[in-house]
Amino acid sequence: MKIYNRVALYTGLLVAIMSACVIAAAYHEISRTFYDHIQQQQEISMRVAQEQLERLGKPLHIADGKLMAGNRVLNGDQVVVDRVTSLVGGIATIFQGDTRIATNIRLPDGSRAVGTKLTGPAREAIFDRGENFRGEANTLGEPYLTNYTLLRDEQGTLVGMLQVGVLKKAYSGALNTILVRSFIIAFIGMLLIGFLVHEALSKLVRELQTVAEGRKVLLRSTFSGVFGVDVAGRCSFINHVGAKFLGGAQEDFIGKEIHSLIHHNAWDGLQIDASHCPLCQVFQSGNTYHNEDDVLWRLDKTSFSAEIQSFPLIKENKISGAIVAFSDITDRKQIARDIEAKNEEQRARKLRLRLQPFRAVAATALRRVIPSA
Repeated sequence: MKIYNRVALYTGLLVAIMSACVIAAAYHEISRTFYDHIQQQQEISMRVAQEQLERLGKPLHIADGKLMAGNRVLNGDQVVVDRVTSLVGGIATIFQGDTRIATNIRLPDGSRAVGTKLTGPAREAIFDRGENFRGEANTLGEPYLTNYTLLRDEQGTLVGMLQVGVLKKAYSGALNTILVRSFIIAFIGMLLIGFLVHEALSKLVRELQTVAEGRKVLLRSTFSGVFGVDVAGRCSFINHVGAKFLGGAQEDFIGKEIHSLIHHNAWDGLQIDASHCPLCQVFQSGNTYHNEDDVLWRLDKTSFSAEIQSFPLIKENKISGAIVAFSDITDRKQIARDIEAKNEEQRARKLRLRLQPFRAVAATALRRVIPSA
Protein backbone atom coordinates (compact mmCIF):
# COMPACT_ATOMS: atom_id res chain seq x y z
CA MET A 1 0.00 0.00 0.00
CA LYS A 2 1.33 3.41 -0.99
CA ILE A 3 2.19 5.94 1.70
CA TYR A 4 -0.54 8.32 0.53
CA ASN A 5 -3.17 5.58 0.82
CA ARG A 6 -1.87 4.62 4.25
CA VAL A 7 -2.15 8.26 5.35
CA ALA A 8 -5.76 8.34 4.11
CA LEU A 9 -6.54 5.08 5.91
CA TYR A 10 -4.90 6.15 9.17
CA THR A 11 -6.62 9.54 9.03
CA GLY A 12 -9.99 7.83 8.53
CA LEU A 13 -9.33 5.52 11.46
CA LEU A 14 -8.23 8.46 13.59
CA VAL A 15 -11.40 10.39 12.76
CA ALA A 16 -13.56 7.33 13.46
CA ILE A 17 -11.90 6.70 16.83
CA MET A 18 -12.04 10.37 17.83
CA SER A 19 -15.68 10.61 16.73
CA ALA A 20 -16.59 7.50 18.72
CA CYS A 21 -14.81 8.84 21.81
CA VAL A 22 -16.38 12.30 21.53
CA ILE A 23 -19.85 10.89 20.87
CA ALA A 24 -19.56 8.41 23.76
CA ALA A 25 -18.35 11.15 26.11
CA ALA A 26 -21.11 13.51 24.92
CA TYR A 27 -23.77 10.81 25.32
CA HIS A 28 -22.63 10.00 28.85
CA GLU A 29 -22.32 13.62 29.94
CA ILE A 30 -25.57 14.84 28.35
CA SER A 31 -27.53 11.85 29.68
CA ARG A 32 -26.10 12.27 33.17
CA THR A 33 -26.74 16.01 33.21
CA PHE A 34 -30.23 15.55 31.78
CA TYR A 35 -31.31 12.95 34.33
CA ASP A 36 -29.61 14.78 37.19
CA HIS A 37 -31.70 17.80 36.27
CA ILE A 38 -34.88 15.70 36.23
CA GLN A 39 -33.97 14.21 39.59
CA GLN A 40 -33.50 17.69 41.02
CA GLN A 41 -36.96 18.56 39.73
CA GLN A 42 -38.30 15.46 41.46
CA GLU A 43 -36.80 16.65 44.74
CA ILE A 44 -38.70 19.90 44.31
CA SER A 45 -41.87 17.98 43.44
CA MET A 46 -41.48 15.86 46.58
CA ARG A 47 -41.17 18.94 48.80
CA VAL A 48 -44.34 20.34 47.21
CA ALA A 49 -46.13 17.02 47.81
CA GLN A 50 -45.01 16.90 51.46
CA GLU A 51 -46.21 20.48 52.03
CA GLN A 52 -49.61 19.67 50.52
CA LEU A 53 -49.91 16.57 52.67
CA GLU A 54 -48.98 18.46 55.85
CA ARG A 55 -51.72 21.02 55.16
CA LEU A 56 -54.35 18.30 55.57
CA GLY A 57 -53.38 17.76 59.17
CA LYS A 58 -50.96 16.08 61.58
CA PRO A 59 -49.87 13.58 62.71
CA LEU A 60 -49.92 10.70 60.27
CA HIS A 61 -51.34 7.52 61.82
CA ILE A 62 -53.37 4.43 61.12
CA ALA A 63 -56.93 4.37 62.48
CA ASP A 64 -59.57 1.72 61.69
CA GLY A 65 -57.26 0.31 58.99
CA LYS A 66 -57.00 3.62 57.19
CA LEU A 67 -54.18 6.15 56.82
CA MET A 68 -55.05 9.41 58.55
CA ALA A 69 -53.53 12.92 58.35
CA GLY A 70 -54.79 14.38 61.60
CA ASN A 71 -58.55 13.77 61.39
CA ARG A 72 -58.65 13.41 57.61
CA VAL A 73 -58.78 10.01 55.91
CA LEU A 74 -56.31 9.81 52.99
CA ASN A 75 -57.69 6.60 51.50
CA GLY A 76 -59.43 7.55 48.26
CA ASP A 77 -58.74 11.27 48.79
CA GLN A 78 -57.30 12.47 45.46
CA VAL A 79 -57.01 16.15 46.46
CA VAL A 80 -53.29 16.07 47.40
CA VAL A 81 -52.07 14.00 44.42
CA ASP A 82 -54.05 16.05 41.88
CA ARG A 83 -52.89 19.33 43.39
CA VAL A 84 -49.27 18.22 43.24
CA THR A 85 -49.67 17.29 39.57
CA SER A 86 -51.32 20.61 38.79
CA LEU A 87 -48.47 22.49 40.51
CA VAL A 88 -45.38 20.61 39.28
CA GLY A 89 -46.60 18.10 36.69
CA GLY A 90 -45.92 14.41 36.57
CA ILE A 91 -47.69 11.91 38.82
CA ALA A 92 -48.19 11.64 42.58
CA THR A 93 -49.24 8.71 44.79
CA ILE A 94 -49.94 8.13 48.48
CA PHE A 95 -49.31 4.60 49.80
CA GLN A 96 -50.59 2.93 52.92
CA GLY A 97 -48.00 0.24 53.48
CA ASP A 98 -47.29 -1.06 49.97
CA THR A 99 -50.76 -0.29 48.57
CA ARG A 100 -51.77 2.77 46.58
CA ILE A 101 -54.63 4.55 48.34
CA ALA A 102 -54.58 7.81 46.29
CA THR A 103 -52.97 8.27 42.91
CA ASN A 104 -53.36 9.91 39.52
CA ILE A 105 -51.64 7.01 37.76
CA ARG A 106 -54.19 5.52 35.38
CA LEU A 107 -54.88 1.90 34.50
CA PRO A 108 -55.46 0.90 30.85
CA ASP A 109 -59.20 1.30 31.35
CA GLY A 110 -58.70 4.91 32.46
CA SER A 111 -59.45 4.34 36.15
CA ARG A 112 -57.08 5.34 38.93
CA ALA A 113 -54.63 2.64 40.05
CA VAL A 114 -55.94 2.69 43.63
CA GLY A 115 -55.44 -0.67 45.39
CA THR A 116 -52.46 -1.76 43.30
CA LYS A 117 -49.26 -2.86 45.02
CA LEU A 118 -45.70 -1.56 44.92
CA THR A 119 -43.19 -3.91 43.26
CA GLY A 120 -39.62 -3.89 42.00
CA PRO A 121 -36.47 -2.19 43.29
CA ALA A 122 -38.40 0.56 45.06
CA ARG A 123 -40.15 -2.03 47.27
CA GLU A 124 -36.81 -3.71 48.04
CA ALA A 125 -35.21 -0.42 49.04
CA ILE A 126 -38.13 0.65 51.23
CA PHE A 127 -39.23 -2.55 52.93
CA ASP A 128 -35.97 -4.55 52.94
CA ARG A 129 -33.51 -1.76 53.70
CA GLY A 130 -35.78 0.97 55.12
CA GLU A 131 -34.48 3.55 52.62
CA ASN A 132 -36.02 6.19 50.43
CA PHE A 133 -35.76 5.43 46.69
CA ARG A 134 -34.54 7.73 43.92
CA GLY A 135 -34.18 6.63 40.32
CA GLU A 136 -35.82 4.75 37.51
CA ALA A 137 -38.50 2.19 38.32
CA ASN A 138 -41.34 0.47 36.52
CA THR A 139 -44.76 1.43 37.77
CA LEU A 140 -47.57 -0.75 36.43
CA GLY A 141 -45.46 -1.59 33.37
CA GLU A 142 -44.30 1.95 32.57
CA PRO A 143 -40.75 3.27 33.28
CA TYR A 144 -40.82 6.33 35.55
CA LEU A 145 -38.10 8.62 36.84
CA THR A 146 -39.40 8.64 40.36
CA ASN A 147 -38.91 9.58 43.98
CA TYR A 148 -40.30 7.59 46.96
CA THR A 149 -40.22 9.03 50.49
CA LEU A 150 -41.18 7.07 53.62
CA LEU A 151 -44.13 8.23 55.75
CA ARG A 152 -43.90 7.50 59.50
CA ASP A 153 -46.18 8.10 62.48
CA GLU A 154 -45.14 9.83 65.70
CA GLN A 155 -43.58 6.63 67.03
CA GLY A 156 -41.41 6.28 63.87
CA THR A 157 -43.39 3.33 62.53
CA LEU A 158 -43.59 3.09 58.75
CA VAL A 159 -47.20 3.75 57.75
CA GLY A 160 -46.88 4.53 54.06
CA MET A 161 -45.04 6.32 51.28
CA LEU A 162 -45.32 9.39 49.15
CA GLN A 163 -44.34 9.12 45.48
CA VAL A 164 -43.77 11.68 42.74
CA GLY A 165 -42.46 10.97 39.27
CA VAL A 166 -42.52 11.55 35.53
CA LEU A 167 -42.85 9.13 32.64
CA LYS A 168 -39.38 8.48 31.22
CA LYS A 169 -40.66 8.39 27.65
CA ALA A 170 -42.00 11.92 28.06
CA TYR A 171 -38.39 13.09 28.24
CA SER A 172 -36.70 10.44 26.07
CA GLY A 173 -37.72 12.16 22.85
CA ALA A 174 -36.24 15.48 23.94
CA LEU A 175 -33.09 13.77 25.18
CA ASN A 176 -32.70 11.82 21.94
CA THR A 177 -33.12 15.02 19.92
CA ILE A 178 -30.39 16.72 21.95
CA LEU A 179 -28.12 13.70 21.60
CA VAL A 180 -28.66 13.35 17.85
CA ARG A 181 -27.90 17.03 17.29
CA SER A 182 -24.81 16.75 19.48
CA PHE A 183 -23.67 13.66 17.58
CA ILE A 184 -24.15 15.39 14.23
CA ILE A 185 -22.22 18.47 15.37
CA ALA A 186 -19.45 16.31 16.86
CA PHE A 187 -19.24 14.12 13.75
CA ILE A 188 -19.11 17.11 11.39
CA GLY A 189 -16.45 18.66 13.60
CA MET A 190 -14.42 15.45 13.53
CA LEU A 191 -14.79 15.24 9.74
CA LEU A 192 -13.53 18.80 9.42
CA ILE A 193 -10.61 18.11 11.74
CA GLY A 194 -9.91 14.87 9.88
CA PHE A 195 -9.93 16.70 6.54
CA LEU A 196 -7.50 19.34 7.82
CA VAL A 197 -5.24 16.68 9.38
CA HIS A 198 -5.38 14.62 6.19
CA GLU A 199 -4.46 17.61 4.04
CA ALA A 200 -1.60 18.56 6.35
CA LEU A 201 -0.27 15.00 6.50
CA SER A 202 -0.69 14.54 2.75
CA LYS A 203 1.32 17.69 2.07
CA LEU A 204 4.01 16.55 4.49
CA VAL A 205 4.08 13.08 2.92
CA ARG A 206 4.37 14.54 -0.57
CA GLU A 207 7.28 16.72 0.55
CA LEU A 208 8.98 13.77 2.24
CA GLN A 209 8.42 11.61 -0.84
CA THR A 210 9.95 14.32 -3.01
CA VAL A 211 12.99 14.51 -0.73
CA ALA A 212 13.26 10.71 -0.56
CA GLU A 213 12.94 10.30 -4.31
CA GLY A 214 15.51 13.04 -4.82
CA ARG A 215 17.90 11.30 -2.47
CA LYS A 216 17.33 7.98 -4.22
CA VAL A 217 17.97 9.51 -7.63
CA LEU A 218 21.10 11.22 -6.32
CA LEU A 219 22.40 8.06 -4.70
CA ARG A 220 21.63 5.96 -7.78
CA SER A 221 23.05 8.42 -10.27
CA THR A 222 26.40 9.04 -8.56
CA PHE A 223 29.44 6.97 -9.52
CA SER A 224 30.77 7.15 -5.96
CA GLY A 225 29.89 5.03 -3.00
CA VAL A 226 27.95 6.96 -0.38
CA PHE A 227 26.91 5.86 3.09
CA GLY A 228 25.79 7.48 6.31
CA VAL A 229 26.65 6.61 9.90
CA ASP A 230 25.09 7.57 13.22
CA VAL A 231 27.01 8.75 16.30
CA ALA A 232 27.64 5.11 17.26
CA GLY A 233 29.30 4.44 13.90
CA ARG A 234 26.45 2.25 12.62
CA CYS A 235 25.58 2.46 8.93
CA SER A 236 22.22 4.20 8.48
CA PHE A 237 22.10 3.97 4.67
CA ILE A 238 24.33 3.05 1.75
CA ASN A 239 23.78 3.41 -1.97
CA HIS A 240 23.94 0.55 -4.44
CA VAL A 241 27.31 1.64 -5.85
CA GLY A 242 28.89 1.74 -2.40
CA ALA A 243 27.58 -1.70 -1.47
CA LYS A 244 28.88 -3.10 -4.78
CA PHE A 245 32.34 -1.55 -4.22
CA LEU A 246 32.44 -3.17 -0.77
CA GLY A 247 31.43 -6.58 -2.07
CA GLY A 248 27.93 -6.95 -0.64
CA ALA A 249 24.31 -5.87 -0.77
CA GLN A 250 22.89 -2.81 0.96
CA GLU A 251 21.29 -4.92 3.70
CA ASP A 252 24.74 -6.36 4.57
CA PHE A 253 25.82 -2.96 5.90
CA ILE A 254 22.76 -1.13 7.26
CA GLY A 255 22.69 -1.24 11.05
CA LYS A 256 26.26 -2.64 11.25
CA GLU A 257 29.28 -0.97 12.88
CA ILE A 258 30.97 0.22 9.70
CA HIS A 259 34.57 0.68 10.92
CA SER A 260 34.99 -2.98 11.84
CA LEU A 261 33.64 -3.98 8.42
CA ILE A 262 35.54 -1.80 5.96
CA HIS A 263 38.26 0.30 7.65
CA HIS A 264 39.78 -1.94 10.28
CA ASN A 265 43.33 -2.31 8.91
CA ALA A 266 45.92 -0.20 7.07
CA TRP A 267 47.76 -1.27 3.88
CA ASP A 268 50.49 -2.97 5.89
CA GLY A 269 47.94 -5.03 7.86
CA LEU A 270 48.34 -2.99 11.03
CA GLN A 271 45.01 -2.84 12.84
CA ILE A 272 43.37 0.58 13.12
CA ASP A 273 41.63 1.21 16.43
CA ALA A 274 38.30 3.02 16.06
CA SER A 275 39.26 5.55 18.73
CA HIS A 276 42.25 6.65 16.62
CA CYS A 277 40.65 6.29 13.21
CA PRO A 278 40.51 9.70 11.45
CA LEU A 279 37.34 8.60 9.64
CA CYS A 280 35.62 7.85 12.96
CA GLN A 281 36.71 11.23 14.28
CA VAL A 282 34.24 12.82 11.87
CA PHE A 283 31.15 11.63 13.76
CA GLN A 284 32.92 11.63 17.14
CA SER A 285 34.40 15.12 17.22
CA GLY A 286 33.05 16.81 14.07
CA ASN A 287 36.31 16.89 12.09
CA THR A 288 36.17 16.64 8.32
CA TYR A 289 38.27 13.99 6.55
CA HIS A 290 39.72 13.73 3.07
CA ASN A 291 42.28 11.17 1.98
CA GLU A 292 43.15 10.71 -1.68
CA ASP A 293 44.88 7.37 -1.10
CA ASP A 294 43.21 5.39 1.69
CA VAL A 295 42.33 1.72 1.89
CA LEU A 296 38.92 0.04 2.34
CA TRP A 297 38.18 -3.64 2.89
CA ARG A 298 35.54 -5.70 1.17
CA LEU A 299 33.41 -8.26 2.96
CA ASP A 300 35.56 -11.03 1.46
CA LYS A 301 38.62 -9.55 3.28
CA THR A 302 40.21 -8.19 0.11
CA SER A 303 41.11 -4.52 -0.05
CA PHE A 304 41.19 -1.73 -2.60
CA SER A 305 42.56 1.77 -2.88
CA ALA A 306 39.98 4.45 -2.18
CA GLU A 307 39.64 8.17 -2.10
CA ILE A 308 37.51 9.03 0.93
CA GLN A 309 35.82 12.28 1.86
CA SER A 310 33.61 12.68 4.92
CA PHE A 311 31.88 15.49 6.79
CA PRO A 312 29.75 15.52 9.97
CA LEU A 313 25.98 15.90 10.13
CA ILE A 314 24.96 18.64 12.57
CA LYS A 315 21.46 18.77 14.02
CA GLU A 316 20.46 21.32 16.65
CA ASN A 317 24.17 22.12 17.24
CA LYS A 318 24.91 18.46 17.96
CA ILE A 319 26.70 15.88 15.86
CA SER A 320 24.12 13.33 14.67
CA GLY A 321 26.41 11.29 12.42
CA ALA A 322 28.42 11.64 9.24
CA ILE A 323 28.20 11.25 5.48
CA VAL A 324 31.01 9.38 3.72
CA ALA A 325 31.67 9.40 -0.02
CA PHE A 326 34.35 7.14 -1.52
CA SER A 327 35.62 5.95 -4.87
CA ASP A 328 37.60 2.89 -5.89
CA ILE A 329 40.79 4.40 -7.29
CA THR A 330 42.50 1.11 -8.10
CA ASP A 331 42.06 1.67 -11.84
CA ARG A 332 43.03 5.31 -11.50
CA LYS A 333 46.24 4.38 -9.70
CA GLN A 334 47.01 1.71 -12.27
CA ILE A 335 46.45 4.20 -15.07
CA ALA A 336 48.70 6.66 -13.25
CA ARG A 337 51.39 3.96 -12.93
CA ASP A 338 51.04 3.04 -16.60
CA ILE A 339 51.32 6.69 -17.59
CA GLU A 340 54.34 7.16 -15.35
CA ALA A 341 55.99 4.04 -16.81
CA LYS A 342 55.32 5.23 -20.35
CA ASN A 343 56.64 8.68 -19.50
CA GLU A 344 59.74 7.11 -17.99
CA GLU A 345 60.26 5.02 -21.12
CA GLN A 346 59.91 8.13 -23.29
CA ARG A 347 62.40 10.02 -21.14
CA ALA A 348 64.86 7.14 -21.39
CA ARG A 349 64.50 6.97 -25.20
CA LYS A 350 65.03 10.71 -25.54
CA LEU A 351 68.09 10.44 -23.35
CA ARG A 352 69.46 7.65 -25.52
CA LEU A 353 68.86 9.70 -28.68
CA ARG A 354 70.63 12.67 -27.14
CA LEU A 355 73.58 10.54 -26.09
CA GLN A 356 73.88 8.74 -29.46
CA PRO A 357 76.21 11.37 -31.16
CA PHE A 358 78.44 11.40 -28.11
CA ARG A 359 78.65 7.65 -28.21
CA ALA A 360 79.75 7.73 -31.90
CA VAL A 361 82.47 10.34 -31.15
CA ALA A 362 83.61 8.35 -28.16
CA ALA A 363 83.80 5.19 -30.23
CA THR A 364 85.88 6.93 -32.98
CA ALA A 365 88.29 8.39 -30.45
CA LEU A 366 88.62 5.05 -28.80
CA ARG A 367 89.54 3.37 -32.13
CA ARG A 368 92.29 5.96 -32.78
CA VAL A 369 93.79 5.42 -29.43
CA ILE A 370 93.42 1.72 -29.59
CA PRO A 371 93.58 0.65 -33.23
CA SER A 372 92.44 -2.80 -32.49
CA ALA A 373 89.37 -1.44 -30.67
